This record gives sequence, C-alpha cells and structure tokens, in this order.
Amino acid sequence: MDRPAVNLPPPPLLEAPFPTGPLLTRIADLERARVRREAVLPVAGARAVFVHRALLQHDFPCLRDAALERAHPGLRRLTGERRERRIEALLGRWLAEKAALISRSQAAQIEVNSPIRTRGPRRTAHRPPDYGRALVVRVAGGALLDIKGTGMAPGRTPSFESHASGLLFLGEALREVAFGELVDAALRHAGSPCRALPVYGVLDLGFDARLPTGALLPAGILVRRAHRRPSCGGGLKAPDSKLVSLELALELLLRRYGLTSVGPMTRIELAESGPEPRQLAVLYGGTPLAFDADAQRRIRKRTGFTGERLILEGANIQFTREAETDPAVAQLVDFGSYRTRGEFTGPLVSLVSSRLLRLGGILVPRDRRYVQPHPALALPDRLLDRPDLPYRLAQSFREGEMTGEEVRRSLARVVREAVSGWV
Repeated sequence: MDRPAVNLPPPPLLEAPFPTGPLLTRIADLERARVRREAVLPVAGARAVFVHRALLQHDFPCLRDAALERAHPGLRRLTGERRERRIEALLGRWLAEKAALISRSQAAQIEVNSPIRTRGPRRTAHRPPDYGRALVVRVAGGALLDIKGTGMAPGRTPSFESHASGLLFLGEALREVAFGELVDAALRHAGSPCRALPVYGVLDLGFDARLPTGALLPAGILVRRAHRRPSCGGGLKAPDSKLVSLELALELLLRRYGLTSVGPMTRIELAESGPEPRQLAVLYGGTPLAFDADAQRRIRKRTGFTGERLILEGANIQFTREAETDPAVAQLVDFGSYRTRGEFTGPLVSLVSSRLLRLGGILVPRDRRYVQPHPALALPDRLLDRPDLPYRLAQSFREGEMTGEEVRRSLARVVREAVSGWV
C-alpha cells in the first residue's frame, strides 16, 4: 500500500493552523428554518479547562492583546510568562461568561445530573432544529458560539434514553477535542484540503452528570465555532447527495491511519433467531428493530447475509454545509463516535435517508477499495480509550489535582506521540 503523496509535520494540539472561516455573526447566517429563541440560565462556578487563544483572538477582535490591554490596564505592566498566564485567564473567564449556559428544563430536575447552581438573569440563546443538546449564542462584536452540552430543549424532559440526557461529560468533551486534532493531522498529512471544525475551548460546568448506574461524572461543555449544518438535516444524507461519496472517500483515507468514524451507534448487527424458518434479528446501534418477512428478505439480499452473524459498520462523518458545494472547503464536525482500530473486518456502509435500514452503498472487505491501516501510519489501537485518559483528566481537573494547562499538555503529549512516526 502506497504512502500518502504529501508529507507534512504534525502540529501540536490546539496550535494547528485553523480554517479562517466562514465566520457566522448573525443567527440568520445559520440559514436554518425554525430556529427557536430560548431563555437559558448561566451556570455558577463554571471554569475554563483550556482555550484556543489564537482562534478566539482571530474570531473576536475584543479579545486581541491590544483590546485586552485597553479593558484591563494592569495587563500593560506584566511581561513574559506572567503576562501570558493573565491573558489565558482573561480568555478563559470570557469564554465561561459567554458559554457556560444550561437550559431551564435541565436545571429543573436532578434525575440525570446533580443539582445545578445558576446565577444572574436569563440569557438568550438559539436552538436550531435537530440540535439536541447544543445551542448557538450571539456575541456582540464577534462570531457566534456553538456550545454543546447545554441541556434539553423546553418541553423535553432529560432522561437516560439514548441521546436524551442533554449533557456532555467533561471527559467526552476532552476526548472530542483530541480526536478532532488527530483527524485534522491525518487530513493534512494526506494532503486533503478538508479540515476539522475549530474548537474555542472546553468548560467544566461544576456539576455532575449521572450514569444510569447512579455513578457521577463531571459535566462539561465543548465550545465550537458556529457553522452551517448540511441541508439534509438530521445527520442523514440523501442517497443522491454529493456528501455520500465524499464521506466514503474520507473514511477510507482516515482508515489508512487507523482512524474511523464508525462508533457503537452506527453499527448494524444481523443475526438469525428462533426455529425454522429462522427470523432475521436486527440491532441498530444496540437497539432491536422488527421487520416483516418481505423487509427481512430484502435486507438479506441487500447485505448478502446468509446466516450466523454479520456486523455492518456505518460511516458517521458529519460535515458543515460548505461541503455540499465545494468539497475543497469541507469541514468535519462531531468526533464523539471516532475510534482508532488496529484492523477493519466488517462491511463499510454509507447510511442514507429514505432507504430500508438506511443502507446506502456497501463496501465489503474483499473489494479492492477496502483498506487496512498502513503499518507506517497506523495510530495505536483504541488510542485514548485505554485507560480512558480523557475521563481521568476530567476528574483530576475537577478535584484540583491538575490545572487546565496540565490537562492540555497531557492530551497534547498523547497526540504528538501518536503521530510522531509520520514523515
């Protein structure tokens, strides 16, 4: 298997060049219908774990060094490391002030989280349709903020059902940042023009999210650059969308590095159960689905299933809207499902709307296009998932055992070491 044609040195975590745009400054720039205005509550005691200084200062002129000096005259008297730390602290405080928000329905219950302390008057945020636990906030004099982990929408009750808690674990946010950096490094190393959506920073909300077992984990927020979602909506591409082929191409590119967008929620398991004639049992993301005899026959034919057990791996690369018209400026978003794998064995599937079991194209392992991780490029198997490093870092930050800078350096070290062999 040939090496990628372009060889670029890997960037350090959070220091990589980032796309300069597009920058959305008005809610209308989202170009979405039915965006709902929502009153939300500021969270008391929230803290920034770390921020992306260069990105914030690029997108928000009020945060550039000269503007900070005007707003905080004492900054002029500081030099060297003291000055840098003060600027980082000011940026972290600003991000917590603007983005540490929670929905009223989330704050009104304690079933899926510990009690949430709020402060001050309500703020105004906007929730596009199908945004789930994310909101968009307008900041005067700068770009919009996309904040993930802000709770369920009005009229919806948080629960332990899939995608229904409204919250983001702090460790989950740290993991998503790290995987975004790994994906971005692989794309640049391979010479792809695509990039990962930039992240402004990560916040610790100060309260805990509950697991169904009753265990508690720190809750956090991922603050991203606001972006336009694809016109298809809901994360599912139309069968004739240009994004289907782009997704497949990028998934195969990332697999050369041992990266995949396939996670537990997009795995489809087929098996047989019961006496003859045996019924087709289907698990989609772990959820059982029932089909009539005709649908079962068509699923068998479409997948080539002949019995025993078959696991189909659904690609789950999410794009910003610009990818629909110009793949050269495509940005990838949402890295929660991403994993590193030492080997790929199951058929790769494009998941699309308006198709039985959402089955689009199927690429089987014997197909010449099916790829395995390149020995010289492959990232360690289950990187960051053994021994759950992001979650341990989150707990250490919450308990005061590590500073935000130490958390950032720990993640950066893992990413740098993982890509250090790329030449």
